Amino acid sequence: MKKVILSLFIAIVLCAVCGYVYLMPKYTKADTIYLNANDDVSFENLRKLAKALNNEGYRTVLSHKDNFKSGLFNLYAANNNQLGNLPIVVDSKAINLLWLPNIIENKPETLRAYDVIVVKSFASFSHLKAVNMRTAYIPDAIDIEAYNADTPNGKVMYYGDKTDFSLAQHLANIAHLNFDIFGKGYTDALKETPKNKDFASYSLVLVDQSDEEIALEQINRRILTVLRAGGLPYVRYNNGIAKIFRNTLLMYANEQEFLSKARMFLSNPSLVKERRAALYDIAKQWNTQSQAQKIAELFEVMKRKMK
Repeated sequence: MKKVILSLFIAIVLCAVCGYVYLMPKYTKADTIYLNANDDVSFENLRKLAKALNNEGYRTVLSHKDNFKSGLFNLYAANNNQLGNLPIVVDSKAINLLWLPNIIENKPETLRAYDVIVVKSFASFSHLKAVNMRTAYIPDAIDIEAYNADTPNGKVMYYGDKTDFSLAQHLANIAHLNFDIFGKGYTDALKETPKNKDFASYSLVLVDQSDEEIALEQINRRILTVLRAGGLPYVRYNNGIAKIFRNTLLMYANEQEFLSKARMFLSNPSLVKERRAALYDIAKQWNTQSQAQKIAELFEVMKRKMK
């Protein structure tokens, strides 16, 4: 009988311990994360990330190239990922993450100094997984300022600077769609730099992407600008965008699809408003605060692996 009671007591204690572990906070709030920027663009991104990590209960130390700081958790970020330009790890015994736009210039063996390679390109993420490297996919933050409930004007904006060829403009001309140009290098542009309210007032905003951006499955800065302002981008199909927004962000694969979708949304303002609302909701999963949560989780996973 005593053995039964003892066994029962041990079982209760184990259950209590397991329950306690399960209910523990996800993160160890006392930890400090060191954020090391290799360039000015990365510094600005990490500055925003630092505030979000503070909201999660972490202390942060932000430093620039040539003055890197190091602790147990270190996140290095570089906007230019060319060989020879990667940040140098201060302490190889610490947990070191590297955050890059993509790995197009890098062979996996050049990245072995880092415990996890975080990339903004879904194609790069897939490649690193295929060669058995620890990796994570965290694209640029999509911080939509506010949902725009205003009724759109039923018109098309083209947003981009003048280049040798614009596929979006070419397709719009074939479809006989009138569009207002916002960008540099045009004599007939309404503005060189649109304001947030400009993006939000148009039903559709045409944005071009390079073949490289589509191959890398990466979101370019103009698409991010339109999204952050509450506008509705209309872009060529990009698998990286589809992974984030599924079928919510408006994309086309050919000339016929470009025309049919454009006509549908230009003639139906309620559809535009529905898409904007859906984009606003999905973007919450990819905003700066969400970035901070994912980065913190990576460090916690790596800390458990080190024990």
